[in-house]
Formats: sequence, structure tokens, C-alpha cells
Amino acid sequence: MGSKPGRRESRVDTGTVPRVVAGENQPPRGTSIADDRVRHRCVPERSFGSKVIVARPTDGTPVVLAATAAVVWRRIEAWTTLREIVDALDEAFSTVGEDERRRAASEIVRRLEDDELIERA
Repeated sequence: MGSKPGRRESRVDTGTVPRVVAGENQPPRGTSIADDRVRHRCVPERSFGSKVIVARPTDGTPVVLAATAAVVWRRIEAWTTLREIVDALDEAFSTVGEDERRRAASEIVRRLEDDELIERA
């Protein structure tokens, strides 16, 4: 997927999403999402191997989600808790420890939120 002139394409490696500008009405950084439910916004998306490419809703810029972030994206199609996201990562990456899966899930959700790709219940 090529970039159009004047538009910056986001690329994601190691299962994370690039940080952009936080949207309005966002909870402060460091806020726990343990009990919150999140889901992804309805945006154009395309699967490409183990990756998913989604359009940032504010400007349509493509955001490429690597394998780990793609697992999270697919799991948060409906309202989902952090625990459910960590469990989904366990199914996909069973050799990764619980603490690392929890940190990855929190970071991916935070970055998806920074890109305004998710909403909270």
C-alpha cells in the first residue's frame, strides 16, 4: 500500500502502534484499563498476512498493526476487558510470560487510543 504525496504512512513493528496526538477527553496517561471495556472504532481495515492495516479516523492515515497488535485489534471488535485481551495474547503467544503479555496489551491499547482507534465503555 503506497503513500499518497503529502501523507505520512504509519508503520508498526514488534506488535505496537505508533503514537500520534492524544485525542480530546482521553483519560490521563497511566490510568488503569484493567476494569475498563474497550472496542475498536469502525474504520476501514485490511488484513495483510499476520498484519492489519487500519485507517486513522482523524485523517485517514494508514496505521500498520504488526502481529501482536493485530491479535489485539481482532479481539477488540466487540467490548473487551484487558484480561480478555491478555488471554487472547496467551492463545496466540503461549511462550510469552503473563507479565509481558499484560504490558504489551496495555501498551497496544494505549497507543490505539492515542490514534483514536478505540473507544471506552
